[in-house]
Amino acid sequence: MIPLRPTTDRWVARACAHLEDLLLDHAHCEKKAASTAIGFVFRCPENARLVLAASRLAREELLHFERLQEILRARSVTFRRLRPSDYAGQLVGHVRRARSTEKDLLPQIVDELLVAALIEARSTERFRRLAPAIADGELVELFSELAEVEARHEEVYIDLAGDFAPAARVRARIAQLIELEGNVIESPQSPLRLHAG
Repeated sequence: MIPLRPTTDRWVARACAHLEDLLLDHAHCEKKAASTAIGFVFRCPENARLVLAASRLAREELLHFERLQEILRARSVTFRRLRPSDYAGQLVGHVRRARSTEKDLLPQIVDELLVAALIEARSTERFRRLAPAIADGELVELFSELAEVEARHEEVYIDLAGDFAPAARVRARIAQLIELEGNVIESPQSPLRLHAG
């Protein structure tokens, strides 16, 4: 697992007090994660391994989205628009942008895959913090399962980045992005979201 700065006890306490908001936010996160995975299919159609892996990721993210929809309905929570946190946008802001040639696309693709891995890693870390802190059996099971799946998605994205750059370069870049992610996650943001608050 990517060694992230740990989530604070304060965030865990806030999240435990606003679980329905967190479920709604995570439904949106799953939808966005599916869109991100499909984006890689469109952007890298010549990389058969990435296309297959990203397609599988997108399907799994949509299954989780549907499951969260069911849980929200069972709890009489209406799925609605929700202002997202700036977390992902700030991370994407550090992606190296491509120039005109195909070779120049490589740093951007690597960064995009690593940012996706970081987002999955933060989800994993937060679900692992939440699961033992709540008394709701259904959500303990859900968060434990999601933590396991998000960790696997993190590994897939890091592995795919290795198709576009040598392992040493991937390790060096992820180390830089980890530091940036830590600064983003520690910046005060409100309202509470899975990746903010």
